[in-house]
Amino acid sequence: MKNYYEGQIKHVLFIPIFFFLGIMSSLGQDVLVLKQENAPLIIYEFTAKYQDGASRYASEGIRFDVRFTNITEQPVVAYSIGFFAFDVFNRPLGRPFGGFAIEAIDPNGSERGAWVQRTTSSALFREYGTGVAYVSKVRFEDGTIWSYDSESILNQLQEFEATLTIDDLESD
Repeated sequence: MKNYYEGQIKHVLFIPIFFFLGIMSSLGQDVLVLKQENAPLIIYEFTAKYQDGASRYASEGIRFDVRFTNITEQPVVAYSIGFFAFDVFNRPLGRPFGGFAIEAIDPNGSERGAWVQRTTSSALFREYGTGVAYVSKVRFEDGTIWSYDSESILNQLQEFEATLTIDDLESD
Protein backbone atom coordinates (compact mmCIF):
# COMPACT_ATOMS: atom_id res chain seq x y z
CA MET A 1 0.00 0.00 0.00
CA LYS A 2 2.79 2.42 0.88
CA ASN A 3 4.49 2.03 -2.54
CA TYR A 4 1.21 2.76 -4.35
CA TYR A 5 0.75 6.12 -2.61
CA GLU A 6 4.40 7.12 -3.02
CA GLY A 7 4.09 6.54 -6.78
CA GLN A 8 0.89 8.57 -6.95
CA ILE A 9 2.39 11.45 -4.97
CA LYS A 10 5.38 11.62 -7.33
CA HIS A 11 3.09 11.83 -10.36
CA VAL A 12 0.90 14.49 -8.77
CA LEU A 13 3.95 16.63 -7.95
CA PHE A 14 5.58 16.28 -11.38
CA ILE A 15 2.51 17.30 -13.41
CA PRO A 16 2.23 20.83 -11.95
CA ILE A 17 6.01 21.35 -12.10
CA PHE A 18 6.17 20.45 -15.82
CA PHE A 19 3.06 22.53 -16.53
CA PHE A 20 4.56 25.54 -14.72
CA LEU A 21 7.93 25.20 -16.48
CA GLY A 22 6.17 24.97 -19.85
CA ILE A 23 4.32 28.22 -19.22
CA MET A 24 7.44 30.02 -18.02
CA SER A 25 9.43 29.01 -21.06
CA SER A 26 6.66 30.11 -23.43
CA LEU A 27 6.33 33.52 -21.77
CA GLY A 28 9.02 36.11 -22.27
CA GLN A 29 10.43 37.98 -25.16
CA ASP A 30 12.98 36.67 -27.66
CA VAL A 31 16.21 38.53 -28.34
CA LEU A 32 18.68 38.55 -31.21
CA VAL A 33 22.09 40.23 -31.47
CA LEU A 34 22.93 40.85 -35.12
CA LYS A 35 26.28 39.71 -36.52
CA GLN A 36 28.64 42.52 -37.46
CA GLU A 37 32.08 42.24 -39.01
CA ASN A 38 34.65 44.69 -37.67
CA ALA A 39 32.36 46.17 -35.02
CA PRO A 40 34.50 47.80 -32.31
CA LEU A 41 32.11 46.73 -29.56
CA ILE A 42 30.85 43.20 -29.00
CA ILE A 43 27.45 42.78 -27.35
CA TYR A 44 27.69 39.72 -25.13
CA GLU A 45 24.49 40.04 -23.12
CA PHE A 46 21.12 41.42 -24.20
CA THR A 47 17.60 41.41 -22.79
CA ALA A 48 14.42 43.08 -24.04
CA LYS A 49 11.30 43.24 -21.88
CA TYR A 50 7.96 44.98 -21.84
CA GLN A 51 7.86 47.54 -19.02
CA ASP A 52 4.35 48.41 -17.89
CA GLY A 53 5.02 51.84 -16.37
CA ALA A 54 3.07 51.01 -13.23
CA SER A 55 5.15 53.34 -11.07
CA ARG A 56 5.85 57.02 -11.40
CA TYR A 57 9.55 56.20 -11.89
CA ALA A 58 9.08 53.87 -14.86
CA SER A 59 7.47 54.68 -18.20
CA GLU A 60 5.59 52.16 -20.29
CA GLY A 61 7.77 50.89 -23.09
CA ILE A 62 10.27 48.29 -24.15
CA ARG A 63 13.32 48.08 -21.90
CA PHE A 64 16.59 47.09 -23.54
CA ASP A 65 19.57 46.06 -21.38
CA VAL A 66 22.97 45.32 -22.92
CA ARG A 67 26.48 44.47 -21.80
CA PHE A 68 29.34 44.88 -24.24
CA THR A 69 33.13 45.04 -24.56
CA ASN A 70 35.44 47.38 -26.48
CA ILE A 71 37.54 44.91 -28.50
CA THR A 72 39.79 47.55 -30.08
CA GLU A 73 43.10 49.00 -28.94
CA GLN A 74 41.61 52.51 -28.89
CA PRO A 75 39.64 54.16 -26.10
CA VAL A 76 35.96 54.78 -26.93
CA VAL A 77 34.44 58.10 -25.82
CA ALA A 78 30.85 57.68 -27.08
CA TYR A 79 28.67 54.94 -28.53
CA SER A 80 25.20 54.16 -29.79
CA ILE A 81 23.52 50.76 -29.64
CA GLY A 82 20.71 50.23 -32.14
CA PHE A 83 17.54 48.37 -31.17
CA PHE A 84 14.65 47.11 -33.25
CA ALA A 85 11.46 45.76 -31.67
CA PHE A 86 8.89 43.45 -33.25
CA ASP A 87 5.45 42.84 -31.77
CA VAL A 88 3.59 39.63 -31.02
CA PHE A 89 2.76 39.32 -34.76
CA ASN A 90 6.37 40.00 -35.91
CA ARG A 91 5.51 43.51 -37.10
CA PRO A 92 8.01 46.33 -36.45
CA LEU A 93 7.11 48.53 -33.48
CA GLY A 94 8.28 51.75 -35.05
CA ARG A 95 11.69 52.79 -36.28
CA PRO A 96 15.00 51.63 -34.81
CA PHE A 97 15.76 53.04 -31.40
CA GLY A 98 19.25 54.25 -30.52
CA GLY A 99 20.52 54.05 -26.98
CA PHE A 100 23.62 56.21 -26.64
CA ALA A 101 26.09 57.34 -24.01
CA ILE A 102 29.02 59.70 -23.86
CA GLU A 103 31.44 57.88 -21.62
CA ALA A 104 34.91 56.41 -21.88
CA ILE A 105 35.50 52.70 -22.38
CA ASP A 106 39.13 51.61 -22.26
CA PRO A 107 40.49 49.00 -24.68
CA ASN A 108 39.18 45.58 -23.58
CA GLY A 109 36.91 47.38 -21.11
CA SER A 110 33.30 46.39 -20.63
CA GLU A 111 30.24 48.51 -20.04
CA ARG A 112 26.50 48.14 -19.64
CA GLY A 113 23.55 50.24 -20.65
CA ALA A 114 19.77 50.28 -20.32
CA TRP A 115 17.24 52.28 -22.32
CA VAL A 116 13.46 52.34 -22.67
CA GLN A 117 11.79 52.81 -26.05
CA ARG A 118 8.32 54.32 -25.84
CA THR A 119 6.05 53.27 -28.68
CA THR A 120 2.33 53.73 -29.19
CA SER A 121 1.84 49.96 -29.01
CA SER A 122 4.42 48.81 -26.46
CA ALA A 123 1.94 46.38 -24.88
CA LEU A 124 2.07 44.32 -28.10
CA PHE A 125 5.66 43.45 -27.14
CA ARG A 126 4.49 41.80 -23.94
CA GLU A 127 5.24 38.08 -23.68
CA TYR A 128 5.91 37.31 -27.36
CA GLY A 129 7.79 40.28 -28.81
CA THR A 130 11.29 40.11 -30.23
CA GLY A 131 14.09 42.57 -29.54
CA VAL A 132 17.07 43.01 -31.85
CA ALA A 133 20.36 44.74 -30.96
CA TYR A 134 23.40 45.88 -32.93
CA VAL A 135 26.26 48.33 -32.54
CA SER A 136 25.21 51.48 -34.37
CA LYS A 137 28.00 54.06 -33.94
CA VAL A 138 31.22 54.46 -31.98
CA ARG A 139 33.41 57.54 -31.50
CA PHE A 140 36.99 56.91 -30.57
CA GLU A 141 39.20 59.20 -28.49
CA ASP A 142 41.13 60.27 -31.63
CA GLY A 143 37.90 61.59 -33.22
CA THR A 144 37.37 58.67 -35.63
CA ILE A 145 33.76 57.59 -35.96
CA TRP A 146 32.79 54.02 -36.85
CA SER A 147 29.28 53.37 -38.21
CA TYR A 148 27.37 50.16 -38.86
CA ASP A 149 27.03 48.56 -42.31
CA SER A 150 23.40 49.35 -43.18
CA GLU A 151 23.18 46.69 -45.93
CA SER A 152 24.37 43.94 -43.58
CA ILE A 153 21.95 45.00 -40.84
CA LEU A 154 19.06 45.27 -43.33
CA ASN A 155 19.79 41.80 -44.77
CA GLN A 156 19.70 40.25 -41.31
CA LEU A 157 16.50 42.08 -40.37
CA GLN A 158 14.87 41.02 -43.66
CA GLU A 159 15.40 37.39 -42.70
CA PHE A 160 13.09 38.19 -39.80
CA GLU A 161 10.73 40.65 -41.59
CA ALA A 162 11.06 40.58 -45.40
CA THR A 163 9.19 43.85 -46.03
CA LEU A 164 11.78 46.12 -44.33
CA THR A 165 13.68 48.58 -46.52
CA ILE A 166 16.77 50.74 -46.03
CA ASP A 167 14.43 53.66 -45.17
CA ASP A 168 13.15 51.65 -42.19
CA LEU A 169 16.63 51.75 -40.65
CA GLU A 170 16.55 55.52 -40.22
CA SER A 171 16.03 56.48 -36.59
CA ASP A 172 13.37 58.92 -35.50
